[in-house]
Amino acid sequence: MHIPRDFRFGKDSESLAALKNGMYGPNTLVHVEQYINEIGWPKGIGYEGLQSGPIIEYWKSKGMQHGDIGYYSDVDEIYSRDYLRAMQICDVAEFDAHENCRDARISARALVFEGGPLCRTARTWQHPDLVAGECIEGISNTPSLHPHPERTWKGTGWQGDGYTKRTGYHKLPKNATHFPLHNAHDFRRQSGRSYGGVGFGYNAFHLHNFFPNAKVLRNKYKTYGHPVDGAMVIPLGDIHEDVRVMVGCAFNGTSDPEKKYKYKLVKDGLDSLKGPKPLAFQVPGYVEARMTELKQMLNRDGHFDGIK
Repeated sequence: MHIPRDFRFGKDSESLAALKNGMYGPNTLVHVEQYINEIGWPKGIGYEGLQSGPIIEYWKSKGMQHGDIGYYSDVDEIYSRDYLRAMQICDVAEFDAHENCRDARISARALVFEGGPLCRTARTWQHPDLVAGECIEGISNTPSLHPHPERTWKGTGWQGDGYTKRTGYHKLPKNATHFPLHNAHDFRRQSGRSYGGVGFGYNAFHLHNFFPNAKVLRNKYKTYGHPVDGAMVIPLGDIHEDVRVMVGCAFNGTSDPEKKYKYKLVKDGLDSLKGPKPLAFQVPGYVEARMTELKQMLNRDGHFDGIK
């Protein structure tokens, strides 16, 4: 990241109070920690993974056990409520019969909404992620039984080729009975099985770029792990294709016809869903209010470069 970002969640800040006011449930412990890395390494995605390491350390400090499940997500990635309950109460092979961590993770099949509830795109997203606690570094109570894989980023990153299910574990002995444990990088870099709902094929939602104003949106692209040069001043549509699609949805209800997109808007948007919807989208008036807010925040920015 290496571009300073203001710390929003100080001890007495309104932002921290908002997180702790019950939005995650009345009994959920909310902890915010600022990650500081001034050594200038690693870059890009490697930096994002490295800053995730303290999450597992915090889980352990709060008593996470071998038999628990690690749920790792960005704040805009959510499983459906019913899917989470199923993962908690059903027999799931990846948690109960994973062959000593050979196959111990679940990936999402998430629908993507760009900036507003009516702006569903054709993209699907593989996060959030779930991993059996006994297969997480620092949580497993049998670490000595698991081989130590080669890792990227000078040994601090994700498991190298040959040590993962996707690459066939070909660097492990043929008679291996245990498989490498996951660190925080592996949660995001590896994919697991995804169980979609019968008849609708998805189990999660990625509510992407649901920001209250364009300044915050621009600041994200200026300061996140793979920053965009000039993000605070260039036309919104030039920041990222996702933003251009969002602007087109807000004002026209369609993708910009003059542009070729990898992921265009889905016809009928929210009404195209055959299964569950995000709970917020079911609150009377929310969909209309958010779409109005989206249009207003883009109008205040005013820098569209012909999209509008």
